[in-house]
Amino acid sequence: WAVIYPGVYAWPHWDAKRPWEALGAGCLLICEKPTVCVEGYDWRELAVMYESVEELPDLCQDILDNREAYEELRQQNAEKAREYLGPEALAGYFLNTVRGEMG
Repeated sequence: WAVIYPGVYAWPHWDAKRPWEALGAGCLLICEKPTVCVEGYDWRELAVMYESVEELPDLCQDILDNREAYEELRQQNAEKAREYLGPEALAGYFLNTVRGEMG
């Protein structure tokens, strides 16, 4: 139902974390706020962010205490992720990028 990702600390290694796959699978993504640029396939607006691991216990308790609200958020974010970060969307992005490079 939820996935806690560790922080995204160094370019290009953030790509290996593949947070959009967790989102596309329908998980509530809980992630430490990235310290590097993650633009391009930006998933930050679809994740529940925390600043440091010390915040995690309180955040997890908030999720448990407000499960219905987080369930609604999870469903909305999964839908957005599938629309914008799913295979069709990524293939379209790739093809448009290639077309743009070819002039």
